[in-house]
Amino acid sequence: MSRRRSPAWVGQPVVVCVGGPLDGRWYLLADLDAMRTAAQLTGYTADHPSGAALGYDATAGTRVHPYEDVLGQVYRHADSAAGRARHHIPAVA
Repeated sequence: MSRRRSPAWVGQPVVVCVGGPLDGRWYLLADLDAMRTAAQLTGYTADHPSGAALGYDATAGTRVHPYEDVLGQVYRHADSAAGRARHHIPAVA
């Protein structure tokens, strides 16, 4: 199977979410930023489905998309205690 470049992603920064509710999902960075801004403006926290994008932080890592010719920056879900506190995610008992 040959790889092809998706026209929507040409020249745009792309991110992949790792862990948490958005695990494995790919977004244009601008779209993820818009999701995060909307969640903040409407008062959602990272533990609510509408605020899920708030629970992710950029890392230095990258991944290759499995089907497209795209390299995305890894955004990892805040699964540490410090990350949960920063994003208002309650600890699971």
